[in-house]
Amino acid sequence: MGNQGRADAVVLFILDKTAKTTQALAISRNAMTEVDIYKGNGDLAYSGVMQINMQYAFGDSPARGNFLMKRTVSELLYDTRIDGCLSMTMEGIAVIVDGMGGITITLPKDYTDIDESYAAGATVTLDGAAAERFVRYRDINIPGSAEDRLERQSWFVHTLFRQMKEQGNLEEQLDWMLETAEEYIETDVDAETIKMLADYQMLDETEKVPGTNKAGNFHDEYYVDELALRAQIVKLFYTPAE
Repeated sequence: MGNQGRADAVVLFILDKTAKTTQALAISRNAMTEVDIYKGNGDLAYSGVMQINMQYAFGDSPARGNFLMKRTVSELLYDTRIDGCLSMTMEGIAVIVDGMGGITITLPKDYTDIDESYAAGATVTLDGAAAERFVRYRDINIPGSAEDRLERQSWFVHTLFRQMKEQGNLEEQLDWMLETAEEYIETDVDAETIKMLADYQMLDETEKVPGTNKAGNFHDEYYVDELALRAQIVKLFYTPAE
């Protein structure tokens, strides 16, 4: 318990079945919320306010970690129903990108803190190791660096799926991805449902749960703006009554 790692990037994908679009909603790993802490035997010890990324760690397996994260994220979003959860360890990024023959990206902003060649507007091709570093890197000495990284991670996911689509049939590409990175992936969503995503167009702009980052005693703490979040949930999940 507490030893299987934390949820580094938390993104909810919202499917509009009518418009056939996918909207990404990014949630700060440091969002302060009620987290359930479990004993080694699996019994609930207590609940306490801490960073949401800790909830995954209190599962005694990847499947249990997914279940706990899905429930806690749902509660954070005013009990919005979440149909499924997929997690992948960081090592899976390199496996997928190398299997694609690399990923070519045009950088939207300056990332020379990661690599001196990553200037804004530069087009670079990343192999698996470089892609993992690009997604994983942050300067822990800079307050709020996790928020900048979440923006970069969300953008990278968009770019990855766009390039997969350009390489051919996206349904086949997703099938290949699930098979190639199987040992790094845990999910309660069946393969056929995941491949259904090939029919959806991912919107370019990623929404983010609103809030303010503050320096805590040991780690950054992100405090959600409850009123702004409520308005965001209404906008994303509801339509006005006639």
